[in-house]
Amino acid sequence: MLVLFCCAFSLPAAAQDTQEVEREFQAWLKNDLWPVARRQGISSKTFNAAFNGVSINWKLPDLVLPGQKPKAN
Repeated sequence: MLVLFCCAFSLPAAAQDTQEVEREFQAWLKNDLWPVARRQGISSKTFNAAFNGVSINWKLPDLVLPGQKPKAN
């Protein structure tokens, strides 16, 4: 019973963390990658078309999130 109780309360926190990382990723696209692309002569229309709907692929086996260390092989 205690295990179920703990799991039930840890899921929303994990979902919140996931949403925060997705927001950080979108901010990185906008604040870091877009200025580089613009300096390279890429139009905002092309950039937005290329990255529209792009999000983190959470199924990548070697995905390292901000604040985490890579797993040793």
